Amino acid sequence: RDFEAVRKHLGIDRWVVWGGSFGSTIALNYCMLFPGSCVALLLRGIYLDTKEELSQVYSRRAFEDDDRKLAQFDILYDVAREEVERDRREEDESAWLDPNDFERLLRVYERMILRGDERATWTWHSFENNLMEDDPKKQLDPDSIVWEKFPEARSVAFFETRLWLHGSFEDPSDLLARVDRLDGIPVWICQGVYDNVCPARNAWSLVEALKRVHHRRSRSGDPGFLQAYFLDANHEDTDPTMENCLKKIMSEFLEMNSLI
Repeated sequence: RDFEAVRKHLGIDRWVVWGGSFGSTIALNYCMLFPGSCVALLLRGIYLDTKEELSQVYSRRAFEDDDRKLAQFDILYDVAREEVERDRREEDESAWLDPNDFERLLRVYERMILRGDERATWTWHSFENNLMEDDPKKQLDPDSIVWEKFPEARSVAFFETRLWLHGSFEDPSDLLARVDRLDGIPVWICQGVYDNVCPARNAWSLVEALKRVHHRRSRSGDPGFLQAYFLDANHEDTDPTMENCLKKIMSEFLEMNSLI
């Protein structure tokens, strides 16, 4: 609703909505709430705000076939486990943190981040960065805070834990159940098949839901046009393959609307 207020304030009749990662969640939700304000929807790295997606990133079982990522998860888990153990009572079952209990893991991290725990904040940020980053030189050491990067880490860790819990548990978005609201809005999607933060299966779920409701795959000028590209790329929009896809879908939108 904030975006809609901005659109009205700027005097824009309708606009193109673009979003990646959690921005794709916001973009989808906005267009579902205000479809008459949207010319087209361009998306990257689909996140649908579901419990299943959280389990794909914040549970140990998700990484059992990848030793490097499993080691990264274990570092994330150990910080939360230590927090739980500090608060435990004798004979209290809640003293043990299940490494696959992703909701409780998020709630423990939210509590630590809100009280200003720098180690927990940096561990959270390092885990996500290292899932997205394939280049070892660009990965972060979870045991060594880079203070010039810490303000970003604190901001991201705060909004992610709060938004994940809100959208998946407290006030579910149910985006797939509302795709009929996108009727008549052209949709483009760029999705990396090696995306560890927003796995490609989520984008496939969205594509299938859109196809069932109203969209077409052919370039016919139909206002229900849908085009999805699944790429040999990761999550980052700076990945060269992903960057080229984003340029491509913008060019396709402009061509479709006779703007180039």
